[in-house]
Amino acid sequence: MTNDDYNACVGKNGGFPDYARMAEGYYRAALIVTDNVIETRAGMDAQIYPVLELYRHGLELMSKGIAESVEAITGKIVLRSNHDVATLWKRLFLLLNSIETVPTDICQHVMRSLFTFAKWNPNAQMFRYPHDKTKRVRSLEAETLINFVDLKSEIMSSYDAVQNIASYMADIAQQHQAGDV
Repeated sequence: MTNDDYNACVGKNGGFPDYARMAEGYYRAALIVTDNVIETRAGMDAQIYPVLELYRHGLELMSKGIAESVEAITGKIVLRSNHDVATLWKRLFLLLNSIETVPTDICQHVMRSLFTFAKWNPNAQMFRYPHDKTKRVRSLEAETLINFVDLKSEIMSSYDAVQNIASYMADIAQQHQAGDV
């Protein structure tokens, strides 16, 4: 193998980086780090915040992709411009139910994950920085332990749930744009 075998295709060479594609990268990165921690049993305390940020950002991007589909169908703006995934999903959940019957259990699973993150990290800053601009420490003070095996299971199941909704809504949006609905 040469160094050329390790080139990532980006820009005009790699295709448009849509929400789903970017979200998949964040989810996969979270799983790779999580698998490494589980396998080596090393670096758990140091790697929990990057894993949580990768996972949270993957959820945010996938949610914004779903919002893009919902907007294409309804013409209603779904607040894609902020990082508060709980606020985004409160609006999305209502619009999803008004468009088509999306399985409620899948939506509830996604919302449970998102609201946990919203409680821990409402403005998407806690997992990225140790303190805010006023030097107030950010941490998961209400939590004492986060199990990496359980976290991996949650990452995988929430990705499957969000991916199912995203694919379903993208299909409906495509049908809507083609005039089939």
